[in-house]
Order: sequence, then C-alpha cells, then structure tokens
Amino acid sequence: MTEIDKNIPATPHAHRQAGVVQLPAPTVWPMVLATGLALVFTGMVTHWVIALLGVLCIVPAIVGWFLEVLPHEKHVGVPVSAAVSGPASREASLAVRP
Repeated sequence: MTEIDKNIPATPHAHRQAGVVQLPAPTVWPMVLATGLALVFTGMVTHWVIALLGVLCIVPAIVGWFLEVLPHEKHVGVPVSAAVSGPASREASLAVRP
C-alpha cells in the first residue's frame, strides 16, 4: 500500500484496480437543465410560451439527474498510466538537456 492509499478512507463502494481511476459517469441532464434555464430567462424577455418550454425542460432534467445519482452514483473506470508520451514529453526532454 502506498502513502497515498493510506490517506484515502476505504468505502464499501470503492472498487480499486491498478491503473484505473473511478470517475463519475457522464450524463446529459446538466446540459438539459442549462438549456431549460436559458429558455426560461429568454422567455422572460420574449414570450411566456418560451418560458413554459424552459420549465418543461427543467422538470425532467432535475428528475433524470437525481435518478442517475440516487441511490448510488454511477462510475466509469478510466485507465491511467505513469508513462508520459507524445509531443509534450519530447519538448520536455529537449529542454532538460544541458
């Protein structure tokens, strides 16, 4: 166990694999919520029907987002490696030379 692992409390939902980081799964609901809010504010300036359309986007977005997070948040495993590769690593190795 490394020093970093000692500082992280173990939880029953933490499934650790070497070289994999668990991140929250992507979801479309925040974008739908933002679109609904934008429509509500646009409707305040233009027409009430636009604001109503925004409310009709906001309600399912809030419900959908909460249903994806509760009772347990979905996670996606993202592979990671300690090796640095690509153009940035070549530039860094050239800059270190005396």
